[in-house]
Amino acid sequence: MDSPFDSWMDRYTESFLVRLLPMKLMPAPRFWQTHGDRHEKAFLQALKDRGLDVFEISGYGEQSQQLTLEAMQKGHEVIFQAVLSKDEFAGKSDFLFKINGASKLGDYHYEAWDTN
Repeated sequence: MDSPFDSWMDRYTESFLVRLLPMKLMPAPRFWQTHGDRHEKAFLQALKDRGLDVFEISGYGEQSQQLTLEAMQKGHEVIFQAVLSKDEFAGKSDFLFKINGASKLGDYHYEAWDTN
């Protein structure tokens, strides 16, 4: 984030204001979402500018889950907007980074990163 205050306010908003005010009275979430999206895109571009092998996933659902799995099996250095699921749980990760270490994939595994 652009300042330490951003992180503090994000945590404060999630912890307190969301419970106290109806969403229609609270303009902060749109600001945080817009700010977060800009930050995420800038981080993505910085990874590309460094020459990393970035694979991008769009959408959400079974097809995106399959693309994520295939990207992991191919060993891409970074997977953007990965869709992961296990049993009844599913979610989207901002980034998956390839890390050295044994797994079912081979001599590497992935670590989820969030740009918040």
